[in-house]
Amino acid sequence: MYWIDADSLTFDDVTHDLLERVLPGGFYTDYLGRNNTHPECGFMGFDLDHAYNREFMEFWRQLYDEDLVFDLPEWHDSYVYDMTRKAYQAKGLITAFDVRDDRDNDHHPFVNSPLGEAMDHLIGPRRKIAGCSFAVDIRKPREEFYWQVVPLIAEDLVPGVAQKLSGREIGERP
Repeated sequence: MYWIDADSLTFDDVTHDLLERVLPGGFYTDYLGRNNTHPECGFMGFDLDHAYNREFMEFWRQLYDEDLVFDLPEWHDSYVYDMTRKAYQAKGLITAFDVRDDRDNDHHPFVNSPLGEAMDHLIGPRRKIAGCSFAVDIRKPREEFYWQVVPLIAEDLVPGVAQKLSGREIGERP
């Protein structure tokens, strides 16, 4: 089972090969890790046949159903998933696969991972308004046509982005 955020789009076929590369056999879950912080949870995969799937999902759900998330240091989905994943990994009950190709690069891990071969994640208001991520988000050359035509700088090259974000034209004084 795969979770893909609603603010993601596909620009090419999402193949079985791609899905197998981002959740290889032998792993229970995958995630888009970031150094020194929680993962980016715009995409996650789970092996529903795994021996601990039901227990993992029940524990994760219970955190929300019983308002236990409010006892955690952070309450957002990425932190809660990461805490649950790490707890199950520490007990040796599950294994998890970090989808990122470049583990030193935390910038927009979704599009800089193999997922960027077929999908874009419009994380944040600038990308949602523009309808795509930006060339500056890409940290290593991509061959896909989609990434060859994305804008270089949101506010300068995408009509209306700055105005929609600020309510005024570029250069207009408040």
